Amino acid sequence: MNLITQETCPIPEYRFIPLGKELFAKVDVDDFDWLNQWKWKPDYIKQTNSFRAIRQTKKKDSVSVKSNERHNLMHREIVKAKNGLVVDHWNHDSLDNRKENLRECTHAENSSNMKRHKENKYSKFKAYILTRLGGAQ
Repeated sequence: MNLITQETCPIPEYRFIPLGKELFAKVDVDDFDWLNQWKWKPDYIKQTNSFRAIRQTKKKDSVSVKSNERHNLMHREIVKAKNGLVVDHWNHDSLDNRKENLRECTHAENSSNMKRHKENKYSKFKAYILTRLGGAQ
């Protein structure tokens, strides 16, 4: 009889933060309490057909009701990303916000890690443009 012990079944080094719509963001244990102080929600990204975790905050000194909200992205807050840089998810799971899965990089570096577009059946390249005649450009 095999007994389950700490050695055979280690405690996970991550936690899940609920986003609603039965979605959860995976985060490191040491980030969990800090991130869990806010209410996070899912944000659908059409280009990648995936979700990311966001929270809304009020902009200071905003007069317009429509523009007084600011979206904070969970993955950018975890790595404390600088303006002008993007945060890449190594495993392409935009809800896996563990530090080991995130890297701060330029847009060009992020593009090198992108998946081939799901509709790209005609080209060996990751991105392509179809002309009106239907040929690749």
